[in-house]
Amino acid sequence: MEGITVIIPVFNEEKNLVKLLPQLHSIISSCCSSYELLVVDSKKSLDNTKAVCEKHNAIYVKQAGSGYADAFKTGINVAGFDAIIVVDGDCSQDVFKIPLMYNAYKNGSDVVIGSRYTYGGKSNDPIISRMMSKTLNLVYRLVFGLEQRDISTDFRIYHKNQLQRIKMKCVNFDVIEETLILLKRNNPDLIVTEIPIDYRPREQGYSKRRLFLFVWDYIKLIFRLVKDHSI
Repeated sequence: MEGITVIIPVFNEEKNLVKLLPQLHSIISSCCSSYELLVVDSKKSLDNTKAVCEKHNAIYVKQAGSGYADAFKTGINVAGFDAIIVVDGDCSQDVFKIPLMYNAYKNGSDVVIGSRYTYGGKSNDPIISRMMSKTLNLVYRLVFGLEQRDISTDFRIYHKNQLQRIKMKCVNFDVIEETLILLKRNNPDLIVTEIPIDYRPREQGYSKRRLFLFVWDYIKLIFRLVKDHSI
């Protein structure tokens, strides 16, 4: 069905959602009349996210398993519209760029990335985080022949039917890279557009990403995807 599903995977993000959900309603309704906000909470909720969703007209679901990838796949399975936008629940991403991203999607892009590292983009992460992120992005570009500058962000628009054709195996945040690589392997002519964004530190709470575990998952993923492709 034509329209937008915004998937928001969360874990203890009640305070940020109070601000984010009204913003998204205002922004999405300005570029698309048919849409839904889909909040995917952890299996065991730690806060009042459900009540916040009810107050701000968002669909609330719990993931059956654990990990970021399971939340992402839960959102895909529940999504009611053709265009899927993934947004973090911590108010760090430049959601005001969604109309530009959606316009690129409507004009033929298969994947649209809200990019920190393309020309005009900006990241306000700590220096060590930026260095490690850019290094990993460079490695992925070289190993898998990708042209995109920001491969490690989940702030993207996809076609739901394209996501349903791939089999994601990752359980953590590395599913972000895996998804793009599998989509590209499934469709060598995949059109990917990057829209520059200003990435800000989260407003409240703490990050669920553990930097060195995050890097280790990325390294393992490289070897697995290379091996899978050679079989």
